[in-house]
Amino acid sequence: MVETILSGERFEANFDRTGFRRDFPGSHRRRGKTFDTKRIEAYAVFEDGDWLVITVIVKFWSIS
Repeated sequence: MVETILSGERFEANFDRTGFRRDFPGSHRRRGKTFDTKRIEAYAVFEDGDWLVITVIVKFWSIS
């Protein structure tokens, strides 16, 4: 999560939130399947000098 906010792509989101997105290539297992890429999206607000993460979405996929 920290890497997504510190070095991920930043974009505007609904409800005055900021979105962060980062892809993590590699071998990731999820529910018995192996995927090439994991994407973490975090939706946050900047409050009292820190990011407060409200929602996290994790997506997996393989190119094959």
